[in-house]
Amino acid sequence: QLLYNFLDQTSVWNPGVYLCGDDVAQEMKTLGGAPYQNLFYFINYNVLSGDHVAAGLPITPLVIGSTVGLPAAGYIFQDAGVPDTLFAYGGCPLINDFDVLQATGTAVEAMEYNPAGTGAVLTQATVNAQNMTARFVLSGFDYIYIRDDIVWFPWDYLKYMMGICRWFENPIDDPTGADAPAVTSLAQNYPNPFNPTTTIEFSLKENAHVSLKVYNVAGQLVRTLADKDLLAGKYTNYIWDGMDNNSQPVASGVYFYRLVTKNFNQTRKMMLLK
Repeated sequence: QLLYNFLDQTSVWNPGVYLCGDDVAQEMKTLGGAPYQNLFYFINYNVLSGDHVAAGLPITPLVIGSTVGLPAAGYIFQDAGVPDTLFAYGGCPLINDFDVLQATGTAVEAMEYNPAGTGAVLTQATVNAQNMTARFVLSGFDYIYIRDDIVWFPWDYLKYMMGICRWFENPIDDPTGADAPAVTSLAQNYPNPFNPTTTIEFSLKENAHVSLKVYNVAGQLVRTLADKDLLAGKYTNYIWDGMDNNSQPVASGVYFYRLVTKNFNQTRKMMLLK
């Protein structure tokens, strides 16, 4: 009731609430009652599952920000149209059971679990009784379980909170810190499975020559995405469109992408569905 009054009656600024935690969204729906029903006016949702593993997700799922719409509409976890990514660390599956959410009404699925594409973080902006815009962020996992999918500054838990604070219209500066990744790494492509395109991200801790190539299950080269010298940093703009080196579409199936650079060699699997 206190949260509802804060959201509904604040009249001198636009109020905001961020609520997170394993099973919090599920318990709110289960307990019901007038205080919760009032609060649901500011956050519209259904709980598809109170246990992400039982819903078919990995113990530690990748969580991806939405790039549909504008930040003002609630899509706050993106950077210049590139979705933010993080891991929700499952730890012990007997302890951590994240809520799988579905946006209803005017709520927005601002982050989704991958590969299921179901709601991990919801946002909603609602005009309150005092004609102010009340903003709500509801997460199916606890903030303390955010982990980096790529070791890169700003850390994912920091970038995640920056997005929320700025959406709540709090003016905060960009953080300062290291301007290069701590390690070289290759991220899982997204979306995966995909059609027709997928994005491959990687980071370089130092300047180096980089080879990024796509292979079929027979080990044959399909497409060269990069074969050149690159500066240290994070790269988020490598997209494979399902074409081979002759600009011909390839068949549906499993493919592998391989990053080779100084003292680093890693291969990951992806699936093209048509």
